[in-house]
Amino acid sequence: MTAQVSARYFFDAPVSGAPVHWVLYSKTSYYQIPGFRSGLADTGWLESYTYPDFSSSLGTQISEGDAVTGMDGVLSLDFPMGFSESRQLLTVEVTVIDESGLPVSARASVAVNPDEFFIGLRPDAWIGREGEQIGYDVQVADWALSTTEKSEGSVRKLRAEFKEVAWLREDPALGELSGFLSTLQIH
Repeated sequence: MTAQVSARYFFDAPVSGAPVHWVLYSKTSYYQIPGFRSGLADTGWLESYTYPDFSSSLGTQISEGDAVTGMDGVLSLDFPMGFSESRQLLTVEVTVIDESGLPVSARASVAVNPDEFFIGLRPDAWIGREGEQIGYDVQVADWALSTTEKSEGSVRKLRAEFKEVAWLREDPALGELSGFLSTLQIH
């Protein structure tokens, strides 16, 4: 990923040779297909105690550095991209120090997707009975294809595999304060 910083005065002259401090943040983001479930399932609600998130509202700081603007007031920053299983919102915050020593900051964000498309599922029913079928609707959001490819009727083949899900509950012995233990097994 490349970010380009352009520092300019109010009268549109470039701010050349200005010190710049930059910080790159990342936080998990979600892609919503209206009416469908997509992405990794959030199982945080299963935890008996959740730890507070003291990270910044911008996310977790990945890296930071210092640089100087060029003669044209422009600075290019290159960031290597790593793999993530979920959608990430990357935010770059840059701060330029002007001649009077005061900071001037700006931010820009971009969503980085783990793949070329997202698959959304919607069941016909959320509760069913053993031996009865439940159907699913599938919706694919694809931003990797160009408009020309989409208009030519490109097709993506999907394969679905249903796995057996068993919910096991173990109640504590009488008098224990630990609560109950629930586990979800997928076969």
